[in-house]
Amino acid sequence: MLSSTDVSALNAQLAEMNGYIQQQAQARGFAYFPLGALYEDVVTKAPFNAITLMTSGSPYGAYVSLDGMHPTAAGQTVIADAAARALNATYHMQIRTSSGASFFASR
Repeated sequence: MLSSTDVSALNAQLAEMNGYIQQQAQARGFAYFPLGALYEDVVTKAPFNAITLMTSGSPYGAYVSLDGMHPTAAGQTVIADAAARALNATYHMQIRTSSGASFFASR
């Protein structure tokens, strides 16, 4: 279990790393999207519950696998869609997302 201080330190470290990656991508003209597209924007975990963990086929929801960390197929789709939107925006591509619309078609 992480204390609130640990969570704050971890979040600060992740924000710093993400900022650096974004800066480097922008400096090189590369497409960029944060992994937060899944872990911060879509996945909302309920408080840990041992009974749910032992009795549910998806104790972490539809987007996170049974190990509690890696994405399921649905989670991979969220990441792929975020990557497609970043590629479309940066390189003017028209990669379709899981909704079937390309970035430009959906604007």
